[in-house]
Amino acid sequence: MLKPLVSDVIPPMIAALSSIQYVKACNNSVWALGEIASKDPVNVKPWAAKIVQVGAGGVKRRKFR
Repeated sequence: MLKPLVSDVIPPMIAALSSIQYVKACNNSVWALGEIASKDPVNVKPWAAKIVQVGAGGVKRRKFR
């Protein structure tokens, strides 16, 4: 059901991964990307490198207390 929309929904989720200002949006994107990837790994695979690259960059920029 989601397969036709994967290419439309993943880019905004990737953009939210780098959101320092909106931590909840980042958290929700991580969760949603994981759910989509677990149910449809073939259609998420083309985005995997970008997800990891942007996600890792977001973690580096955050200041943990």
